[in-house]
Amino acid sequence: MGRNFIIESDFAYVVNWMNKHHFMPWKYHDLFICAFRYADLLGSVSYCHVLREANHMVDNLAKGVNRVSEFLAWI
Repeated sequence: MGRNFIIESDFAYVVNWMNKHHFMPWKYHDLFICAFRYADLLGSVSYCHVLREANHMVDNLAKGVNRVSEFLAWI
């Protein structure tokens, strides 16, 4: 049974590179090839852009902000 994953990012360039491989910069080619191989192992993976404001929990975690509430993840 295949799984469907949605990876969200507020970095529109990277989302565009992941969705349209021919736009990815050559200097990151090896990194992207590795990411594509891991994505193939997971099953169906799609990438979508979200505004930073909509992605505030991940943005705060990346910045190291102390959180008061429980961590929630949707899987």
